Parts: sequence; structure tokens; C-alpha cells
Amino acid sequence: MKIHHIGVYTKNIEKSKKKYLDLGYRVSPKAGNQEIQLDYERNIKILFMDNGIDDVMIELIELLDETKPSPLDFILKGNAGNYSDAIPYHICYEVDDIDAAKDELRKKHFVLINEKAPTTEVLYHKNVCFLYNKAAGMVELIEK
Repeated sequence: MKIHHIGVYTKNIEKSKKKYLDLGYRVSPKAGNQEIQLDYERNIKILFMDNGIDDVMIELIELLDETKPSPLDFILKGNAGNYSDAIPYHICYEVDDIDAAKDELRKKHFVLINEKAPTTEVLYHKNVCFLYNKAAGMVELIEK
């Protein structure tokens, strides 16, 4: 499986964006050169950045409203959110067939967190799903 992006939870997306710009990243043209996207359904802000050298993007993710549920709740309830303003929390892999890849990972003791669902327009409405294994962490699959 090819790495598509690394998801990074951040308490302040603008502050993290500036630091990734300092590291040579840019707002990713692979995600349509879009600035911060608001995903009200998942209660998050999203910004994709890349370094223009390799294919791996960074996905910066911040909560929209701390009083509403989001996929980041497990980070905020755990200790990780207390120690850092930004923390990598998932690796996304691009796959040809999301159902086959999901089934293969489940056979290898990954737990399905959510069934496949389309992304927002920032990733062109591609199907994604999340799985977890305590020895490997959170994995996202995105269908080509």
C-alpha cells in the first residue's frame, strides 16, 4: 500500500501551517490548492500540505467546536492531547479496492472503526475508512 498522507491533530491549524511552511511545505495542489476546509459533519477543519518533492501529504486537522463530538475525541480524552499542540495520529494508505484492503487488514487483527464513507470535496469525494490495531495505531484507507 502506498502512503497517501499523515494525519496530524493540531490545536491551532494556522500556527501549524506556518511551521510546515517553515519546513518547506505548501498548501497542496494535489488537494486542489484549497485552503482550510470546514467539515461540519465531522466537526473538524482540514488543510492538506505537501513538500513538492514526494507524494506524501500532511493533513492538518483541528476541531471546529470543542463541545461537539468528532473523530478526534480519543486524542482529546487521552494524554496525548495534553502534551503537544500538534500530534501525528494516523497514516492514510491509498488502495485500489477499499473493501478488499479493509477485509485483508481485518484478517490481520485490525479493528474496523468506521465503514467506508465518502470524503468531502477536498479529497474529491473518494471513499475512506479507518481501522485500528494497538501495535500499529490508526490507519486510514482511501480508494483511488
